[in-house]
Amino acid sequence: MNGDEVEVAIVEQRGRAPRAVVRAVLARAVTTFLGRFSPAGPLGAVVPLDARIGHDFFVVP
Repeated sequence: MNGDEVEVAIVEQRGRAPRAVVRAVLARAVTTFLGRFSPAGPLGAVVPLDARIGHDFFVVP
């Protein structure tokens, strides 16, 4: 998430620009957040109230 400290590896592929791959999360900037729970079949989705968190989280209710 935004502000996390991560370890990355640079991956180079022939004919493509180098890209970074996250190898490990070293420190979390955010450890809790508020969201709205929505049932989603056998799972549930938590939709964050903070728009800066750009994705939903699927959970087992």
